Amino acid sequence: MTLKLEIARSRKKAIARPTPTPPQKRKSDRPLSLLKTECDRTNQFSTLVVNLKSEDYFMQLKDYFNFLAPDDIRLQGTRIGIESILYEYIYHCKTPEEIAAQFHTVTLEQVYATILYYLHNKSEVNAYLASWLEFSRKMRAEQEENPSPARLKFRQLKAKTANFQSEERV
Repeated sequence: MTLKLEIARSRKKAIARPTPTPPQKRKSDRPLSLLKTECDRTNQFSTLVVNLKSEDYFMQLKDYFNFLAPDDIRLQGTRIGIESILYEYIYHCKTPEEIAAQFHTVTLEQVYATILYYLHNKSEVNAYLASWLEFSRKMRAEQEENPSPARLKFRQLKAKTANFQSEERV
């Protein structure tokens, strides 16, 4: 069985449409549905063709992830959280290929699995991402209010260097 995954990119939406070719009896119970994401992309088409020759290749989508806690989902075999992949995909509008190049320990297959997991569980993952973004914002604010001794020393050195350079110019 050959599975052709066609990704159409337009200015408003990127649409991935998996289509089995030639039509044969599928051995997987995973539905092949129309996938949509809101993101600006260039007008290009790319096609990914995967040859599936046995049942061994059909993994369940959840097999790609480690569910360590309700607020900690990581890609199997890595320390990368799905929030890192999805943040790049949703907010920075990067392609899966760009994301895989950015995260060297993640395969392109894992990036596609993460995006597919997001599209199939959109409400849960959106809540997960909102929680992660709020936590990140709180931690940044706390670090600004209570910087570590190393950060304080760095700021002092930076200020000293800036003063020294401004005195040289005069």
